[in-house]
Amino acid sequence: MEFDPVILRYDGLDAENHLVDLAQVAISLQGAAQLIGSASSAIMTGQYAKRSPALSVRVYAGIPRDGCWQLPAIIMPVAPVVAAMFPPIVEVGKRAATKAVTAAVNYVVAKVTGQSSDVKRTLDSLDRAVAELGQTARHGYDALERMAAQQRPAARNLVVPIGQSCNVIYLGSKDDGAIPIDGAAKAAIDAPDPVEISDTAPYEIFISELDHKNRTCKFSLRDDDAEHRINGEITDPVIQAARNPYLEAFAAQRWITVLGKAQIKDGEMEKLFISDAQATKLLAGVPA
Repeated sequence: MEFDPVILRYDGLDAENHLVDLAQVAISLQGAAQLIGSASSAIMTGQYAKRSPALSVRVYAGIPRDGCWQLPAIIMPVAPVVAAMFPPIVEVGKRAATKAVTAAVNYVVAKVTGQSSDVKRTLDSLDRAVAELGQTARHGYDALERMAAQQRPAARNLVVPIGQSCNVIYLGSKDDGAIPIDGAAKAAIDAPDPVEISDTAPYEIFISELDHKNRTCKFSLRDDDAEHRINGEITDPVIQAARNPYLEAFAAQRWITVLGKAQIKDGEMEKLFISDAQATKLLAGVPA
């Protein structure tokens, strides 16, 4: 699948003179790349991937143009996609594919800001883009909902220049469903999220670091990126024993199932409070 460039546009203040603060725009472009990459990957595969190595696309910067301050984001698939979100998408033109990505990424931004009017407008644009691709089913939208729940940090990076180097940012063309991301949107994106603590649940983890004295660890989850490490605090008193299931799993490099409450931030587990251990998996080895 091929895409037309998605134009990133910065309007107002310094941008009116075709200038932006280099440090600010560098952070903003990192956020834009993450948002556009995740949305493009979701459109192509129907699955959400937060971290760049797992994305099905790469996002490149083109040459800035005159006008305000803008540059094209060029989306390039990194490998053939077997299971597309919309199967006939490989047969449609670049224009339709770009409309779908623009609508999808702006829908995610609208969900992050919590502006109901923008959510409705971008959802309508997304529905029209889906219809242009020859589809009516809403399958695959779960990936975008997960993206909206977990991409607030990328959105915060995106809006850094607002109020300093520019007044408003557009991710793509307004005709394709792009909404103005302005000072009000920035305030909503930057608002702190309350910390959420989940109910006790089982988790299969692979412990890569263990501090027996402080009862802390770092681990990865079975279904997560193997390189992604999460902090754990072991409240289970058995950790005080010379031989305990946590130490044995760590020493043997085995998966272990634990019970714990997760601390959630920006839709993602930030920390796990581990209260009990269940049977250690028999198969040893590093995370696949």
